[in-house]
Amino acid sequence: MAKLKNAPFANKQPTGKAYEVQIIAGADAWNKTRWQAVKEWTRAESDYQPIILGSEQLQGLKVGGLKVAVDVGLVSIYQGGEIKEAEKSAIIANLAKYSTASSVRFFDEACQMVEDASEYLSRLRAESEKKPIADTDSVLLSEKPTQKEIMKAFIAHHHRPLAYDRLTGRCFEFTGIYWERLEDEDLKSQILKFLDNLNADYTSTKITNIADLVKLKSDRLPEVNNALIGFSNGVLNKLTGEFREHRPDDYLRGIEHYEINLESTETPFFDDWLEYSANGNELKKRAFLAGLYMVLTNQYKWQYYLEVTGVARAGKSVFEEIATILNGRENTAVLDIAGFDDPIRLSKTVGKTLILSPDQKPYIGTADGLKNATGGGLIAVRNLYRDEIEYRPRFVFVYSTNHPISFTDRNGGHSGRRITYHFNRAVPVAKRDPNFTEKVQKEIYGIARKLLNQFTPEQAKNTLIEFMATDEGVEVKREANHLTAFAGAFYIDINKTPTMAWGSTRTKLNEQQALYKAYLLYCECLNQKPINLTTFKHAFPDALKESGEKGKIITGVKNGYDVLNVFWKDYHRTITKWENG
Repeated sequence: MAKLKNAPFANKQPTGKAYEVQIIAGADAWNKTRWQAVKEWTRAESDYQPIILGSEQLQGLKVGGLKVAVDVGLVSIYQGGEIKEAEKSAIIANLAKYSTASSVRFFDEACQMVEDASEYLSRLRAESEKKPIADTDSVLLSEKPTQKEIMKAFIAHHHRPLAYDRLTGRCFEFTGIYWERLEDEDLKSQILKFLDNLNADYTSTKITNIADLVKLKSDRLPEVNNALIGFSNGVLNKLTGEFREHRPDDYLRGIEHYEINLESTETPFFDDWLEYSANGNELKKRAFLAGLYMVLTNQYKWQYYLEVTGVARAGKSVFEEIATILNGRENTAVLDIAGFDDPIRLSKTVGKTLILSPDQKPYIGTADGLKNATGGGLIAVRNLYRDEIEYRPRFVFVYSTNHPISFTDRNGGHSGRRITYHFNRAVPVAKRDPNFTEKVQKEIYGIARKLLNQFTPEQAKNTLIEFMATDEGVEVKREANHLTAFAGAFYIDINKTPTMAWGSTRTKLNEQQALYKAYLLYCECLNQKPINLTTFKHAFPDALKESGEKGKIITGVKNGYDVLNVFWKDYHRTITKWENG
């Protein structure tokens, strides 16, 4: 059996339950500037050397080639660059096996505690005591083992149960609480280590073939039960508010690495954020809650999506963070609007109930992919190097932006589906709280109960419909979308004869007579890049609806021009306003 290496500087750590060990972990962990920042923050001794877990060491933990063997009571892990959830889980699992630590805490790059994983550590130890880990000392193979023989031996002696998710094409390991994704490269590394320990011959092709056999032979992993969020101390049913112990048949793909507090039914931090953001507007307050209810209970069948806009530091990211906490991070993925048109990028939505675009860039287009993915039908996705598959999405989409988002589909398929929240009050510096996320995490049980007690599905949906129709809902769409703002200068009258022409860049008609000519002037005044005529014709009817017009557009012909029953509200006043900014 190959001897495991100890983590860098683990041998320089103090010993004894009263002591603390510091670990810097992440892609940039070897940056000495980061070491110094942690040392100054924690006021560690000048000659203290933390354990360093960079990318190479984190990979070693995941494949079982490294250990963090320390004899202390407390381990504090400080982020140094990007660190993935799977890598954090590997650190905790390694400490559970090789250290005496009873308390493990994670800190972000600002040295603020973001997670207490102590309960998770203790659960892993309890699970490992129930089922001892086998090693390769007892493996018996023939003199020239076949790939099939090696595959069976690997599965039989693997330290964790394996399963294969056919929908995503991924292999998973059972931690004792949830099923953790095992990347293909990590699976191959484990097979290589297994063969090394047996002194068996192998090639890259042979390892790849065995990995493929392992996936085919492993038990099939059922679909995720998206009604559940896992925590260190149990499972919360998002639809009922019930909290119970973990069960093997929950088939969770991950958990939140902190405890849910059933005694915490009060939500002062959440309430404070809600009151400040609503600013005395009771309907807006209820609309915030209804949107979060839609996320919590996964009301994807409503086919709405949430647009979050507003001034800087006004709480847009807080809304998304609360939505993520309520949904569960393992049930959440990130994808921008353009990504919905790419089957490969779209594959990350499989099994997720919330899709975020936290910094949506300017977008002008039909957004057909988004419309299809939120429309309730089958969509095609493709994992890299695999054939396309079809699946039926079950997620809510939320995007945050300060840029113009213009949907230009012909039939207005996005009209009435976009619910816009505008955060127009910047949070004062004195009120900003770097520990807000951690505080809201502790209130999640109370927040979930509050939402479930306040609404039935029908009540929440009706609240959102009512909010969309308000003056604020319409005005926000005008502010966020230049075309909707332009459309606000016009009205539809079904009782008047159509006279307004579409126009073009070369029309002889003036701005009072031709819509596109007026639009070009509007863009020139605002220094806004205009969309082309074809796109404008497709998008303008939808923009009229979003600006509050309910009438039907009627077309006709006048002097050889296609004309519409669209009219200026106040031509001269509007032109003056545009020209004066």
